Amino acid sequence: MNEFPSLKQLHYLVTLHETRHFGEAAKQCFVSQSALRSGIQNLEDVVPRSREILARSQDLMELAQVS
Repeated sequence: MNEFPSLKQLHYLVTLHETRHFGEAAKQCFVSQSALRSGIQNLEDVVPRSREILARSQDLMELAQVS
C-alpha cells in the first residue's frame, strides 16, 4: 500500500468537496460512482485521519470540522 494519496484520489476529494455529491463528482471525474467511492475508500486507508475529515450520507459528502 502507498503511504501517500495519489493525484487521482486527491482529485476525487477536491471534486467531492466542490460538488458535495458522489454522482455529480463521478460525472466530472469521468468515472463510475463505484470507482469514485473505491478511490475515496483507498484514500481513507492511506490517510489515517481522513475518516474524521470526510462526513458523508448516502450520496452527499462534505468536509467535517477538524480541530
